[in-house]
Amino acid sequence: MMFVFALFSSFLLAAILVLLDFFPARSLFAENILMYFIYQQGNILSFDIEKKVFMTIIAASLAVFVIFYIVLPLFFKPPTRALAKKAVAFLLFFFAVLKVETTVRLTRAVMGSLTPGRLFETSFKEPSYVPPERKKNLIFIFMESIENAYRSETVSGRNLIPYLSADGGTVFSDYLEIRGADTTSSSMIAALCGLPNIPSLETLVRNRHDFMFSGNACVTDILDKEGYATFFYTSGDAKYANKDAFMTAHHVRRIKDGPAMRTGHGDEGVTFFDGVKDSVMFKNAVEDIKKAGRENPPFAFFILTLDTHEPDGFLDPECARSPDGKRDAAAEFKDVVSCSDAQIRKFVAALENEPFFKDTLIVLAGDHLARTNGLSPMLETLRHRTVYNKFINMTPPPADPNRTFTSLDLAPTVLEALGFRLKDGAFGLGRSLLRPAPTLIEEHGKEGLERELLKKSKKYNGFLKK
Repeated sequence: MMFVFALFSSFLLAAILVLLDFFPARSLFAENILMYFIYQQGNILSFDIEKKVFMTIIAASLAVFVIFYIVLPLFFKPPTRALAKKAVAFLLFFFAVLKVETTVRLTRAVMGSLTPGRLFETSFKEPSYVPPERKKNLIFIFMESIENAYRSETVSGRNLIPYLSADGGTVFSDYLEIRGADTTSSSMIAALCGLPNIPSLETLVRNRHDFMFSGNACVTDILDKEGYATFFYTSGDAKYANKDAFMTAHHVRRIKDGPAMRTGHGDEGVTFFDGVKDSVMFKNAVEDIKKAGRENPPFAFFILTLDTHEPDGFLDPECARSPDGKRDAAAEFKDVVSCSDAQIRKFVAALENEPFFKDTLIVLAGDHLARTNGLSPMLETLRHRTVYNKFINMTPPPADPNRTFTSLDLAPTVLEALGFRLKDGAFGLGRSLLRPAPTLIEEHGKEGLERELLKKSKKYNGFLKK
C-alpha cells in the first residue's frame, strides 16, 4: 500500500513540475486541466505534443520514485529502512499536494464552485438584434499568443511586430486575459459566444463535449442566419480541442485545416499539431476569400494561426533570420514573431485591392498572452501585459478606444462594427466597446470578475447541459 502511495505521490509531483516546464503557472488553473480532458475525450494522445508531455511526465515520475523511494532509503540500516520509506512516501505526498495547491489553485477553484454567485443571473444577456440594411464582410484572425509586449524594446531590443503596431485601424487599449478564456479554444468561445468556458466535474463525468454551448447563440449562428457564408480556417488540425465540432455546432459551414491543406512535406509547420505553415494557410484563405467575394457576399472568415505557438514556434523558411549574433532560444523566437507579423501584413495586402475590401471588417486579435517560449524571461518581468487587438475598416471609429475589456466583449463589438444593432449593446457577458456602458471587467475589476466567474451558477450549468 505504501508502495502505491509513494508511486502516486511521485507521479503527481512530477506531473506538476513537467507541466510547469511546458506552461507558465497562470495557465495551469484547475478548470483548464479539466477542460483539456473534456476536449480530448476520444482523441487523447492523438497529437505529438500530448505524447511528449505524457512521456516526459512518466519518465520524471519514475525518476522521482526511484531516487526518493528506492535509492534514498538504502542509506538507512535495515531496522530503520522501512520507517524511512514511509517518511519519504508522506513527504512526497506533502510536497505534491503543496505544489498542486500553489500551482493549480485547486482549493480556490473548489471553494469557488461551491459558493453561489449571481453574475450570470444578473449580467448575462441573450442577444437581441436588428440586422444592418447593408451587410459588411468579416475576416476575424485569432493570432496565436500575440500580445502587445512584442512591440516593446525592453522585451526584445526591437519592435517585433512593426506592421501590427503601425498606425491605422482602431486599437482598444487594455485587452486582458481572464480565467475561463485563457486557452485558444476557450478564448475563441468567449469571443464568439460571450461566454467563459469553466466546466464542472459533472461535465467530465457525463463524458460529453458540453463546451460547445449548443443551446446558446454565438456570432456565427447569427451571421449564418442572416445569410453570411461562414468559414473557419486553421493551420493546425481542427480536431484538436474539438474546434471542428464547436464550429459545426454553431453553423460554420466550411472548415479547412492543416491536414486538408497539406500537399507535401514542404507545407508542414508546427508538427505538434499536425499543422501546416501559416503561409500555406493564408495562401488558401486568400484564394477562397477572393472567391467568396465574387460569389457569396456577405462572407465571414474565422482564421486561427499557429506558427507562434509555444515552446519553439515555427520559423517559415521564407522569412530571413535577423542578425542577432548569438542564436539562442530568444533570438529564434524573435524571428518567429517577426515572421508572423510579416505574414499578416502580406495577407492583408493581398486583399486590399479587391472590390469588397472597403466593405470588409478585419479583426486582428491575440487569443491569449504568450506562454513559455524563448522570450518568457523578459515577458515575465512586465507588470502589465495585454493581448493584442486591432480593427481595420471600423467605421465610424469608437468615441473612446481607451477601454478595459476581455474576449467576452469581442462578440458584441464585432456585431455592432458590422452594423448590427444589439439591445443594450450586450451579448452574453460581453458588452460592446462601441457603447459607453462599462464592460464587466471595468465594472468588477479583473480579480473581482474572475472571482464571480468561478462561483456556482445554475444558469451557467444550464448552458453546459444543453
